[in-house]
Amino acid sequence: MAQLISKTIRFPKELHDALHSEGEKFGATVNDMVVLAVSKFLGMPDQSAYDFFSALREWVVQTYDSNGFPEDVTLQVFHHIRDTPDVLAAYKRFAQTQEEKEVLHRRIGKLVKNALGAAVKGVSAPLDPAEHIIKTYSQLVPRK
Repeated sequence: MAQLISKTIRFPKELHDALHSEGEKFGATVNDMVVLAVSKFLGMPDQSAYDFFSALREWVVQTYDSNGFPEDVTLQVFHHIRDTPDVLAAYKRFAQTQEEKEVLHRRIGKLVKNALGAAVKGVSAPLDPAEHIIKTYSQLVPRK
């Protein structure tokens, strides 16, 4: 991951709300959306995780029916990441440290939940780290 610096940026509430709303669809933060926009404006490669999340969200909505999906859908999404070389390579780009993995895992879980309009039923038992790239996952059900 690129070296990061922190800056405070002030912009209109309407812009913030639009960035937040658009980012929520893909599990992206306002920061991701700003980095994406500035990168595109400057003609630089995208250094946000937007493309990763966008492609993953697209796979989720094409693979699962929001009216009925397995409770372990989040685990299945992580298995897709683990078992698909190009997706795993993109995942690893944004999960180089333990802290980055934890943040990325939460964002992927939120992406799955939001993409399917799901509700959390519970949390799984701890998973075997030799087999899984996550420690636990939220069990999801269709929202009523």
